[in-house]
Amino acid sequence: MKLKQIFSLLLSALLVFSTFGTAVVFAEETALPKSVSIADGSIVVSAAETPGYLTVTYGADRTKTAPFLNSTPIVITGSSTANTISVGGGLTAAITLQNVSIAPAAPSAAPALSVADGSAVSLTLSGANSLTGGAGAAAISAGAATLTVQNTAAGGGSLAASAGVGGVSAISCGTLALAGGSLSANSGAVTGSVTVNANATLTAKGGLSNNLTVKSGTANVTGNVSGKLLVEAGTATVSGTAGSLETKGGTTTVGAVGKSAVVRGGTATINGGMDSLTVTGGKAVWNGGDAKASGITIVKGGELAVNAGTLGITKLQNGGKLTLKNAGLMPARFVLEGGSYSVAGVDYYKAVVDGLPANTTVSVNGSEYSTGGSGSITLYLPEGSQNLNITDAAGNSYPATINVTSDGNATATVEQTCKCSLTDFVLVDQAATIPDGQESIVFDLHKLYAEGAAVGSTNGCTLHSADSAVSVVYTVDGVQTAANEHSLTIGKDKTAVKVSAVATFNGIEKKSNEVTIRIVREVALTPPASVRYGKDIVISHNGGADFKNAVDYVAFGGVQVPADRVTISDTGITISGKQNTEAGERSVYVKLKDGSAYTLKDATVKVKVENNIGVVQQPASITGKRVGASFTSLGLPAKVKIVLDGESGNTIECAVKWDSSKYRSSSTSRQTITGTIQDLPSHVTLNPDTKEVKIYVTLKRSSSSGGSNERDYEYEFWSDVLERVKEADSGDTIYVKAGQYDNMPASILEELKGRKVTLIIEPEKGKDITIYGKNVKSVPASRISYSLTKLTKLYKDGGSSSSSSSSSSKPSSSTPTWSGSVLPSSSQPTAPVTPSSSSSSSSSEEESSSESSSEEEEESSEEELGPDVPTDTEPEEPEPEDKKMSPLVAVIGITVAAAALSGIIACIVLRRRQ
Repeated sequence: MKLKQIFSLLLSALLVFSTFGTAVVFAEETALPKSVSIADGSIVVSAAETPGYLTVTYGADRTKTAPFLNSTPIVITGSSTANTISVGGGLTAAITLQNVSIAPAAPSAAPALSVADGSAVSLTLSGANSLTGGAGAAAISAGAATLTVQNTAAGGGSLAASAGVGGVSAISCGTLALAGGSLSANSGAVTGSVTVNANATLTAKGGLSNNLTVKSGTANVTGNVSGKLLVEAGTATVSGTAGSLETKGGTTTVGAVGKSAVVRGGTATINGGMDSLTVTGGKAVWNGGDAKASGITIVKGGELAVNAGTLGITKLQNGGKLTLKNAGLMPARFVLEGGSYSVAGVDYYKAVVDGLPANTTVSVNGSEYSTGGSGSITLYLPEGSQNLNITDAAGNSYPATINVTSDGNATATVEQTCKCSLTDFVLVDQAATIPDGQESIVFDLHKLYAEGAAVGSTNGCTLHSADSAVSVVYTVDGVQTAANEHSLTIGKDKTAVKVSAVATFNGIEKKSNEVTIRIVREVALTPPASVRYGKDIVISHNGGADFKNAVDYVAFGGVQVPADRVTISDTGITISGKQNTEAGERSVYVKLKDGSAYTLKDATVKVKVENNIGVVQQPASITGKRVGASFTSLGLPAKVKIVLDGESGNTIECAVKWDSSKYRSSSTSRQTITGTIQDLPSHVTLNPDTKEVKIYVTLKRSSSSGGSNERDYEYEFWSDVLERVKEADSGDTIYVKAGQYDNMPASILEELKGRKVTLIIEPEKGKDITIYGKNVKSVPASRISYSLTKLTKLYKDGGSSSSSSSSSSKPSSSTPTWSGSVLPSSSQPTAPVTPSSSSSSSSSEEESSSESSSEEEEESSEEELGPDVPTDTEPEEPEPEDKKMSPLVAVIGITVAAAALSGIIACIVLRRRQ
């Protein structure tokens, strides 16, 4: 009892000491005040030990706050010419400046606000705030940190930042985002990428040394923006040069652009030079003065207004508009592809004039144009009716009148007034292909002219058969066409067509040479969806009987197939399976002979060659071995047959590795020995249901009493057959060598009844007995067994003609599963199915029926001999109660340990604090 009281007092003391010690440790920490004055001392924001928490050190006595969440605002007030604000690295902090003024006096060279690398500071402005750096220092030095400046909910917050005496930058940071309020960099540059949003205002009087993005609000920069100026909305004004410019909206004014300018929307005014300009939307105004746009100026959409400057190569495309203040601003090279332009207030629109001689140069109102192969020119003319005076170098005149419209779609066709005479013209042989699935095609006889050949050519004027002034009559296979009829329908029954022509111009006729149009039929090749390894590959075609004479050779998998392995019929191309020796996707390429009357829609088709599916033929059971037989003496087959693709005549043999781990030489029960296939060819995939090889082994007992022992063997033999029938799947065939066991239990017929399973029994003498389960009627309950002689009579031809079968039922025709019992030794005496004290023969069906009803079944029990008999083991004694730990003692022990540990930790912390 005394021991328990002492233990309780000690436990209470430890708990009280632990609690008291912990309270002492945290009593020194101070909560973050509502505001901290910079006038009382420098303010340092640091990381607490707990991630996501901060501490602030402030005041003249350098008070350190307790840890607080980094989302808690640190409100700073007051003014100072000596103290500063600093934020450690890798932190996230929220700081509010409330009417703060910091300007470190000499000799201080510290920034008013410094943020170490990797930090992200949200700076909220309340009232008017001013930050000035010390000598040579920036007002805000944030290095590689991110600084977000925003306004309070009440609005009106501002911050004026100035570099110290001799300083270069007013604000130096990695990324600066304005999300509200007003920020002015009054002296010194702003370094870092700057984004203006949420209607904030940025004033940078010393320029920006990186990119500037304006999403809303206002940005006024005095000086240059060394990076890219991107304006999406709001207003941006840069007095100097922007490194590059892109606008998507808003209003932008820049002094000049260092490289390229892209105007996609809004209004952009550029007052100086630039490398290149692209306008796809909105409006660009260029007041370039003496500056030059040396690159290509492209107007794809929107408008470009040029008031001054020199344009280089300028391209005008559909949807664009170019406005020039005067004619002196015309580009050095003007590429007109669409759109419109205006000069001195007059708009010009696109107009096309065709019908001119091809590939020549013409003069239009004093300007020269090339007609190209189409015999047309593109002009830009004022809106309304315009009379054109078009002439060529030969003095031919092509007068035209065109009505120019503002949509740029005006066209006019001139009439040639040249004088021409016919010259000889030449036709060339051609081939006409009838596509697969079509019975005929329409062939344009004009295609028979040699490339560049003309019917007549004089004085720079060229006449073709399509000209209305020329009459051409074709003769097709001796039959003339109507004048200028050049469309000829050709059916696939034709193999060739003979054509000649006669042209007439101004009463003069010229006859062409005769040529041949060779008819080519397009043939489609259709591969099979898939084919098994080693099987013939048949590619269907629709080329008919003559197609085989057009084939030069066939290649399979990139290798030309020998001619004796390719057979071509009226409907297909067959590649011998001897060539099909690799699985996977293979290509078949058919090469036709040159000049053939056929062409292939696709000369190469893909064929998927799949692995053969193998089904293992399970080996027959082993029943003739004696108890105690070694595993190696069982005579397990070294190889098994594998049927490929369900074809009984297509088999291979593979070695088997048998597993001896579960074999029991002392057991008389049926044992299952499993094996794995060895060295399976790569082109064979085993059926998942037969991947494992199985063989059943039933050992015989060794006994001197012959008669009783043989009856046991016969019982075990038919029991094994019954198990095989039970395990058979639909469509299986079970083969049994019965030998001298000539009484089959009726239970086997009962198990077969109504199933699609075939049982084939090979008796010692006579023909095999085939019993198809579907042909088995009900078996009398009193029936114990059937003699094989009786079964032979009942199930001739599987029982299909017997009274015990259905005329529509047939035995399974699937490949037999060689899984029945092996033939017993001929020296063994014949025994009945079950032991009997009175029966000596069952050869007569009548005697068997009467005698079997009185026989008693003998139960077969497994008999374990030798080392396989498990030895008895003594049960473990239970642990005495006095050796078990009391639950109360365990709980008290754990409590004491925890209290002691807590007290020790508290003492250590208190010691370190002191």
